[in-house]
Amino acid sequence: MTLTLIYSFLAGFSELFGLLGYHAWSVLGKVAGESSSILNISVLLGVLNGLLLFVVRNKVNVAKPMHYFGYGLVSVAISILLDYFGLIPGLRIGGFIFLLFAAVLYLQNGSFEELSKSPVLWLVIACLAPLVYVPVGLILLSLVQFEFKKSRQLLLNFALFQMPLSILAVVNEMLSFEVIEAVDAVSVALAYLSACLGVYVAFFGILKFISIRRSDILKQLLTGLGCFVLFVTSRYGDVTKDLKSYALNFSSMGTICELTIWATNKSDAERILLKSRELMDSIEERLSTYKPKSELSILNKTAHLKPVACEPVLWENLQLAKAAYEVSNGAFDVTIGPLVKLWGVKRKRSELPSKDEIAAAKELVGFSKLIIDEENRTVKFPKEGFKIDFGALTKGWAVDKIAGYLAQESISQGLINLGGNIYCLAEAPPKKDSYKIGIKNPLKPEKLHMTVGLLGQGVATSGNYEQFTMIDGKRFTHIIDPRTGYPVNTADGVSVIYPSAAWCDILSTAIFVEGEPLIEELIKTYRSLNIWLVKKPESGEVINKTYGELWRDLPNPPLE
Repeated sequence: MTLTLIYSFLAGFSELFGLLGYHAWSVLGKVAGESSSILNISVLLGVLNGLLLFVVRNKVNVAKPMHYFGYGLVSVAISILLDYFGLIPGLRIGGFIFLLFAAVLYLQNGSFEELSKSPVLWLVIACLAPLVYVPVGLILLSLVQFEFKKSRQLLLNFALFQMPLSILAVVNEMLSFEVIEAVDAVSVALAYLSACLGVYVAFFGILKFISIRRSDILKQLLTGLGCFVLFVTSRYGDVTKDLKSYALNFSSMGTICELTIWATNKSDAERILLKSRELMDSIEERLSTYKPKSELSILNKTAHLKPVACEPVLWENLQLAKAAYEVSNGAFDVTIGPLVKLWGVKRKRSELPSKDEIAAAKELVGFSKLIIDEENRTVKFPKEGFKIDFGALTKGWAVDKIAGYLAQESISQGLINLGGNIYCLAEAPPKKDSYKIGIKNPLKPEKLHMTVGLLGQGVATSGNYEQFTMIDGKRFTHIIDPRTGYPVNTADGVSVIYPSAAWCDILSTAIFVEGEPLIEELIKTYRSLNIWLVKKPESGEVINKTYGELWRDLPNPPLE
């Protein structure tokens, strides 16, 4: 909670003026453990409310400089336009260099006061603001010559300019908010108040202390500081860093994990990669069904006798499994093991199971039958024979945990691939605009069907082309509907792209079972969800459908 309050204060303090680097701002959010959209909304609303506190406290006439709000609207329009056409990656460096060049010009002539009143300058800032975080260096440079009242007015002008951009950020967060995310009302309320305080301190306190009479030497020092802050607070102010890629491949959870990061220091990168491997191994030690002494194995052996207390990792996966069961209408069920064993997906069988065998196995399947004590964090099975296997979600969950750890280590560029459960970090690798991920053609898995560019998203695919069993010359997929007890033929391949690798893993399986009805239900609720469904019926035309905003500008070629 303490980190959350610090994060919110610093976020509010910096959001309006860019006094904290964009990358540090995002890292603080991860450290605080509060990456929820609702928390970010509270911080941004705190910024707007903090501005209101400043205006009321100082009895500032907002009506007079209100036209700067109009410049902000111009900036919002340009931001939306650039984002729509995908032009921001190509222009961001140019925008940053232009602003730095403007600061150098000021150093040569020192006449910023008149320039600050020029509509041309504000229109230039409106055009450049979407390309960098905030041109805060221009504000600091203004403080070199201005008295307090004049500086305060310029800051108010800039705040009015920034307000539409903050509102746009709030709207984007609200549109991307997912019901899946947990919301802590206390954290949200405290974050909101802390952000308000941060803005007020940034707006009034800092200005009051900095705006004093200065010697010429101090002016030059502050001017230099302004240029430096302009550099480090731009969204891409770290472009001069000598980033190199570092990779580590290792076996984990019965598959290969490929971990690639970009960093400036070799020893730090190697330490982070090894720590990531240790984290992955520790998850496997707790949740593997193949390790007799794992927490999950012990639960499976004893939970029919008495309630078993769950440690944090086991409990978190159990809660995720519960949410997945509910969201999928029971299509995703971690207790499906007896049915998988019956159909011989791992140990092949030569004949179809009988209806009685299927009925008997179904008696040992059903997440809703588990006796879960939320208060004491215990689980009890209704009878002997029940088993829990997190295999269909833990890989994605582990990838999310590694991504969270990388964020804590200030690693913002990287790619995690755990046996096809892929997650791309939020920032593109050097000289690229995204991570290019290939998706196989499920009808011809030796070929790639398409390549998608991802940032801050995971991708997972469920298909019937790798794991299946042959009985009486007929192929049965390894994915079984826990409600009917039979393998499904709803699809040949389902690919899911979403900001959480765990939910990519879960939903690709759930949609493979449930099909288009579940897709239609999910796509209305989760705006960040993108799905590709392929089905080749025994007779008729191949179904090749995409769902979600990602495909709006991305072609989906016809299947060969």
